[in-house]
Amino acid sequence: MGYFQSETGNPVTEAVRRNDQSGLVIAIAGGVDVNMRGYRGRTALHYAAALKQSTIVSMLLSAGAFPSPADDDGFTPLHRAVQHRSVEIVEALVRAGADPFKLAHDGSTPISRAESSGDPRMLTLLWRARH
Repeated sequence: MGYFQSETGNPVTEAVRRNDQSGLVIAIAGGVDVNMRGYRGRTALHYAAALKQSTIVSMLLSAGAFPSPADDDGFTPLHRAVQHRSVEIVEALVRAGADPFKLAHDGSTPISRAESSGDPRMLTLLWRARH
């Protein structure tokens, strides 16, 4: 279970865990809050970003998911997308207004993580998104 520890009972997060787009559509249509927080303050968008599920990230953002929620450690979905080197998800989150300068409790920002990764495309996307 790892990253999804204690995430039972949330149909949105369960759909993300299974990479189940139809289950996500049903949960959203049923009125389940896409911004519901679970284990360690994570939202479904945190999980979708960490699992590199670009279609599900887009679906969640279209359904009203906040682009920059911080979990209990201060990490946002953008931190996770950078960590897992998903340029497509970084781009979607930045377009939705995710903050590349959001500071996590460890002192990192998505931009500082991208600088450490050495991925010039990701870094360019984040610098262009400055607020």
